[in-house]
Amino acid sequence: MFLGFGIAAALAVPLGIWMGTSTRARQSVFPILEIVRPIPPVAWLPLAILFWPSSEMTMVYLTFIGAFFPIFINVLAGIDNVDIRYIQAARSLGASRGAMFWKILVPATLPSLFTGLTIAIAITWEVVIAAEMASGSDGLGYLTWNSYMSQSMVGIIIGMISIGVAGLLSSVAMNLIGRTAAPWTRR
Repeated sequence: MFLGFGIAAALAVPLGIWMGTSTRARQSVFPILEIVRPIPPVAWLPLAILFWPSSEMTMVYLTFIGAFFPIFINVLAGIDNVDIRYIQAARSLGASRGAMFWKILVPATLPSLFTGLTIAIAITWEVVIAAEMASGSDGLGYLTWNSYMSQSMVGIIIGMISIGVAGLLSSVAMNLIGRTAAPWTRR
């Protein structure tokens, strides 16, 4: 699960920054991504199983798909929401592009990035649980589905509570990392 999430973050962040800072990139690449973005991650499951019969690679692919777009869209929104006056002031003071990137764009975008990461981790859990129910041989989704198939209400409830706790811990961890990385956003 975390491998697909990590790959999604590693690709979505630079792509979001690139498209947020380049009009040409946004005009050429964004329409293509907008065709793919509305497809629910679980809808990719049959194709993923055909491409990667091993359940591990299927999970990596599906979690990548589930996590990529929330991260990408939030990074793009973070770049779009940077107050242009900061950029203009930095330019008038002779700041380099690198300085403007690290001193203005990155700090202004971090809150949006961590919002995207928090949303993405929740979607990743949903996708991996659904995929485990459909094609997995282990994991919380498999446990829950197997309990359903054997009509074990206790097993289903244990599976659901475990999924909820795992999701909660992931979200709390992401929020803590976000508050540490961008302490100026604390409330």
